[in-house]
Formats: sequence, structure tokens, C-alpha cells
Amino acid sequence: MNFFLLCFLLVTFSFAYTPGYELSNFKISPSGFTGDLTLLSPGPYPPSVETLKLVVNFQTQQRLRIQIFDPSKDNWQVPYVSQVNNTNQAPDEMDYDVTYTKNPFSLKVVRTSDDYVLLDTKPIQNQINGLIYQKQYIEWTNNLEANPIVFGLGERRSKFPLDLNQVYTHFAIDINHGFNDNWYGVHPVYYQLNKNNGKFHALFLLNSNPMDVVLNDTSISWRTIGGIIDLFVFTGGTIYETMAQYQEVIGKPYRAAYWHLGWQQCRWGYKNISDVQNVVDNYNKYQIPLDTQWTDIDTMDNYKDFTFNPTTFPKTEFKEFTDSLHAQHKHYIPIIDPGIKIESNYFAYELGNELDIWVKNSAGAPFFGQVWPGYTYFPDFTHPKAKEYWKTLFEQYHKDIGYDSIWIDMNEASNFIEICKDNEHNYPYVPGGRCLNQRTITLESEQYISSAFNTHSMYGYTETIVTREAFNEIFPGKRTAIISRSTFAGQGKHGQHWLGDNYSTFEWMKESIAGIIHFNLFGVPLVGADICGFNGETTEELCVRWSQLGVFYPFTRNHNSVNMRSQEPFAFSEDARNTIKSFIELRYYILPYLYTTFESAARDSMPVWRAMMYDYPEDSYTWYLDEQVMVGDSFLIFPVLEEGATSVEGYVPNDDWYNYLTGESVMKKLENQVHGLHMQFLASIDTMPILLKGGKIIPAQPSALTTYEARQNNFELIVALDSNSEASGWLYVDDGESIEVGDNYSEIHFNVANNKLTSTIKKDKYDPLSSTPLHLLKFFGMGPITSLNVNGKSCQFDYNAKTKVLTVSNLNANLNSDLVVEWD
Repeated sequence: MNFFLLCFLLVTFSFAYTPGYELSNFKISPSGFTGDLTLLSPGPYPPSVETLKLVVNFQTQQRLRIQIFDPSKDNWQVPYVSQVNNTNQAPDEMDYDVTYTKNPFSLKVVRTSDDYVLLDTKPIQNQINGLIYQKQYIEWTNNLEANPIVFGLGERRSKFPLDLNQVYTHFAIDINHGFNDNWYGVHPVYYQLNKNNGKFHALFLLNSNPMDVVLNDTSISWRTIGGIIDLFVFTGGTIYETMAQYQEVIGKPYRAAYWHLGWQQCRWGYKNISDVQNVVDNYNKYQIPLDTQWTDIDTMDNYKDFTFNPTTFPKTEFKEFTDSLHAQHKHYIPIIDPGIKIESNYFAYELGNELDIWVKNSAGAPFFGQVWPGYTYFPDFTHPKAKEYWKTLFEQYHKDIGYDSIWIDMNEASNFIEICKDNEHNYPYVPGGRCLNQRTITLESEQYISSAFNTHSMYGYTETIVTREAFNEIFPGKRTAIISRSTFAGQGKHGQHWLGDNYSTFEWMKESIAGIIHFNLFGVPLVGADICGFNGETTEELCVRWSQLGVFYPFTRNHNSVNMRSQEPFAFSEDARNTIKSFIELRYYILPYLYTTFESAARDSMPVWRAMMYDYPEDSYTWYLDEQVMVGDSFLIFPVLEEGATSVEGYVPNDDWYNYLTGESVMKKLENQVHGLHMQFLASIDTMPILLKGGKIIPAQPSALTTYEARQNNFELIVALDSNSEASGWLYVDDGESIEVGDNYSEIHFNVANNKLTSTIKKDKYDPLSSTPLHLLKFFGMGPITSLNVNGKSCQFDYNAKTKVLTVSNLNANLNSDLVVEWD
């Protein structure tokens, strides 16, 4: 830790008591209450605001909103994000009580179902400040239970849950200074577990200005240098109820296309179009599934957006390549950075000038920066003509090469020109303790809606929004992916994310687990990390282990950096190649389950990746596990995260569990116990421990070289019986690409009880499902039986008495029709 940062942390945790404000003019309204706040004592960074306005709005049964602002001026309030407005009438029932103290002012919010305190801003002499509200510094503190379990507050490399006694800076930046430091995106929401009963809740401060969140072992403090206090409190319940309440505000996730879930390949450093073609050809040669080929900035003419290197990636040959991909039912995704090169006769530059679309400096001229192509201007994505500009460029680009989705990078926004000198600061308090103009558009710059001081951390988010608006017209009615590096709260409504420029180490592979869990909490389920690592040289062992984990990422892409060794599956030994191939095929096999899980995300705000505490919150052994993860509600995986390891230790919660690869029982639920068992699993280089939860039914289809082909295969069901010989699950099927699904889908729910498997058809309007009938049934945990009937007809079956796995094949049962399987 450098000396400057150490001093910053010491100052951050130092204390000088400030009681804050007094509440007066308190008025009850039909939707909550309001009041005036009058200054009692100044804060540490004068001048203080003498009088504030308080508005408390009871919005729903589970949500309230608290706003505190300076009524004497126009305040910056975050646009675009919130999908809700303040209500005029409080709900008839509320799951919270709100009380206040006038002098010094504080608020207290209690969840009524368990009397748990969600918010308590009471100042404590020599420990906790009251409200501080100054021209360039706002601080508000919430008292927490001792040693709280808190998670969220992204984006950063962190543990899950978060470390206590840390400063979590919220400011988008393309530089990673270290563990727990701020990085590409800003998500100022935190979730907390009530350790006494397993209930969750969340608080979301809708503020885009530079901010620190100081998390101690008894409190959490917001410290921002702009905007207002705009705090949402969600009473929660289960983690899933809490996530759904949060996403009511920020928006539910954009529905993934089926092909978005396939295997994807990229690298920075392809030399020419033949180099990229060889990658695709080798995937086909070795019969390894591949849905999407990506390219990095190599394809551009001197790194200029929307152009092609005339020598190595000529446009005509490029279009022939993408046409050949489409003929194989594969896809192509290129990269676009926001910086537009300043160059006469360059169409993107000239159109930007014509529309006057650029971010401006403090003097009103276009802000001047430097990125990969050299000196650049930056589009202002808050400008009314931003969509016109962006659509024009992307529309022509689509005509040129026929891309299928887009990767938007460097949009914090990154700027290679160093503005900072000797850690100069322009603000009395500096979140993160580092110059805020480092490697970015300066905060003194102006966008159409406000200064970059207010909008900085939303730059990538607004680019995502404008890109989505353009794509809705370029790809009418079709789902597309917009994979953005920089994100803000609400990203998932418009686009997706990958975790950025990681390193080829086991440590970074391990950290990806917490990162992906966090982004699912942020409402961005389609998220992944660069498999095998981006920076540095990977190894065969690391790439095998990372691929085993990576096939379970919601978003699966192998990507690495320029001048590094190739790391496609076929770049390694035959054994390694075959192992990686087998795991990619495993992913394709369970795609119906994954796609159904993503439907739960889009429809019900459910996470695709789940921390262990989510389903077992009362089991304290699950609270600090971030080296194993649930994929949906059924799979529990134990990735091998240490070099040279041939076994892995994991915690198995108290439930029924099976070895997914063999069907054998691993654990039976222990009666009258909360805790499960710590287990050691063998994990030779060609395998990874994968458990399937008892009581679950998994829909599947045999693997193929693309998701398109896999969708043509007949269905299979894996039935993992629980201790009561029961199970349930469901299957969602649509065309995999339409934005407006309407009634054109099939939804089938399966249930096993009393020696009978039945289906309940909720919807049967996806007609192609009838051409891919149920071919195979596999039961885990089945005792010996003498007969089995499918829809009244006797069927043959195979039974393994050792593993207790029963298999029924050649069924040919239409899933759009009722299914009844009975056995004795």
C-alpha cells in the first residue's frame, strides 16, 4: 500500500463528531411525510447547507424512498435509472414502520415481520455522525448489527460477502489499483442478511457522483461529493424477494437470446481474416461446439471504429467470412470503443461534427482525448441526437459485415492522456483518495444533461442505452447482446457485462465467482469472465480448470491478450482438448435448463448464479462461501482453484445431493439438523465435482456444434429424487430470438410424487417443440421397480442397482401434450 493511500484510509476512518440537523415543519402526507432540516453543526468541508428538505415516500408494501436535498437550487438527480415515481398515496399495508427523531435528526426503519432494523441513522457521540450536507460533501451513516453480512457495492474485485472495515469507492475507472478498489462500473446497492432468521433486505442510494461507502463492523456510511440523498429501502424477505424489489426500481433484465448462451471465442491479436477463419475451422475439425466468433480492435483501420484494415481484414473478405459463419448457424461479434479519431474525411468524425455530438470541455469546445486510434473526441450519449449518430454508424457497419451483437469497451470513458499531476485534487474530499481525472474525461467537462462531475460513472451505461435504442431499429424484433465494460445500476435492463481485463492466474479465476454472483444481484444475469484469463500467459492446466468452471458461467467466452499464447481448446494437448470439449458439450446438453433459468431471470428477477447462503440462509456455514456456487436452483459446482490440485474440499448443505456425472447419491438430508457436511472430492485434471440437488428435474438436449443444431435434438429429463421420492422442475421454450414473445412459447411443469411423473402444460403455443419429443428419462435415487408405463403403455427400462439410476429411452413423447409416467 502506498503512503498516500494509507494516509487517505487513516483520514477516512478518523472521527470528529457532528450531530447534523434538526427536523422541523414536520407534515404527514397521504404518501408519507415531509419536513425541513436546519443545520445544528457544520461538517468538515465547509460551506454547509443551512436548510434541507426531507421527503419520505411510502411507495409499496415493501419499498420506501427517502430524499434529502437543498430546496434552494436545482439539484442533480440521476436520470434514466429509476422505473418508478413517487406515489401520491401510501399502500394500504406496509411491511415497515418509520420513526424519526427531531433533534438531532435521524430516521429509523424497522421491518415489522421480525422487528429488524433496516435503517437507523441516529448519531452517537464520538462514534457516529449525524447527517452532514455540504456543498461538496454529503455523509449519512446507518447503524448495523455487529459484524454484519453485507454484499453488493460494485464493481470491484472482492470477496462474497464483503470484507468489513473497508472503504468501497464508487467511481468508474479503467485502472484496477487492487483488491476491493473501484473499477469499471458503479452499483451503489447493498444487501444484508439477518443472521438470526435468514431474512434479507437491501438499500440503494441512487447517486452517480464520486462516492465512498465505508463499511465497518457496526455501521455503513455513504460519503458522496455531489447529487442528493435518494435512498430506497427494500424490506426484502428471501434473497429472491429482495432482488425482485430492487429490480422493480432499476428494471428487469433484458431477455437473453438462446445463442447468447453458447460457447464464444475471441482474442486480441488475430493477424488477419485467415487467422480468424482458422480458429473457426479448427473448432469444426475437432467437433468442438462454437456459437460465436469475436474479434478485437485488430480488424480496424488504425483502430478507428466502424472501419476495416484494408490489408489484413478487407471488408469484402470480412463479409464473406461472416456470411460463412451465418451459413453454419454461428454468429459474429466485433468491438467498438467510444473514442472517435479526429481525422478529416473519416465518416464517424465528420458526422459527429455535423451533429455537434461531442462531449465538451469547460470552454465549450469538444473534449480532446487519446485512445487506441490516437487523438479522439467522445460522443455524448445524453445528447438528443445521440441515437441518430450511433444508429447511422451501426446501421452501415451492419450492412458492411453483418455482425449479430456488439461489444462496447473502454467506456468509463478511458482516456490515455494523464490530466493528474502529483495527486492534485479539485475537491475537499476525494473518494478513493486518488485524482478523479486520472485516465478519463475530466470531470469539468460537460455533457448535454449535466457536467461529467455528475455523469461520469454513467457514461458506459448511457452508451448501452443508446446502443439498445439503435439496435431495436437495426435488428427489429430480434434480441441482441450489448456486452459493456462499464455499467451502472440498471445495466441489465438494456445490456450485459463481462468482468473485464483479468489475469491468467488461479487467483483471478477464483475471484470471478464472487464477481459473477454480485452482478446477478445487480440485475445483470448474462455475465462472465474471460475464460483462461486475458492478461499474461495461461497454462494448459489453468485453461482446463478455468474451462471446467467457465462452462457454467452465464456468459461463456474464451479471450486473451495480444502476444500471448493461443488458448483455444485445440491449442493444447489432445487430453486437454478432449477434456475442455467434453465440458463444453456438457454445457450444451443442459442448455434447456439454462435457458429456462434465464427466463426466470427475465420474468421473475431470479439470479442465474446463486451464493450458497441464498437457499440456506440459516446455515451459518454457508455465509462466507465464495469458492463454490449454485447454478440455477439445481446444480452445485466445486471448481478446482489451486494449481496442481487433484481434489477439492467443499461444503455440502443439508439436503439430498447426487453426483451429476454418475447419478450416485452423495448425501441424504439429515433430519433435524441445520448444517450439512464438509466433504473432500477427488478431482483429477479431466473432471470437476458437480452435484445435482435432490428434488429437481432438469430438461436437457444432446449437444451439437451450435445451439441452433442442439435445439433440433430430442429432449431428455434428468429426475433427481429427494428423500421423499419427489421432484419438480420446468421447461421454457420459445424461438430463442424474438423480443416480443407474446403467447408463442411453451411452458411445461414436471412433478414426481407417489411413483408418478406428470406434466402440467401452462402454455403449448411453441409448435416446433412437437418435433423434438422427449426421448429419454433418467432417474437418480430410484429404488428397484418391476414395471413402468408411459402414457398408459408399458416401457422397457435399464436399472443400475449400484448407482440407483434408472433409464428409460426411445420414448417419443410430445412435450406439448400431457405426460404421465408411472411405476411399481
